[in-house]
Amino acid sequence: MSALLLFGKFTPEFWARLKNEDPQVTVTEIRRDAEAMGCRLTQFFFALDEFDFYAILESESAKALSAVRHQLMSRGSYLRLHGDALATYAETFPISPT
Repeated sequence: MSALLLFGKFTPEFWARLKNEDPQVTVTEIRRDAEAMGCRLTQFFFALDEFDFYAILESESAKALSAVRHQLMSRGSYLRLHGDALATYAETFPISPT
């Protein structure tokens, strides 16, 4: 299972939409695009720091996770949108045979 930490900064226009319409619109967009590409949104957090949100996506395919990021960026809702691959401890430090 591949996982992606997705984080970004919204455009001022998208922030206005969130404030005036429905703050869940961003979660809905990410979930819809992720599911269309065979991925799953497992966590979403708004943040009050350098980035406006953090999300965790999972998929059997690392390529699908990358495609979701590119699809979301094409919408024009984000000033910046980053994605970092996540790994478990066991994936990062596999036990080597002794």
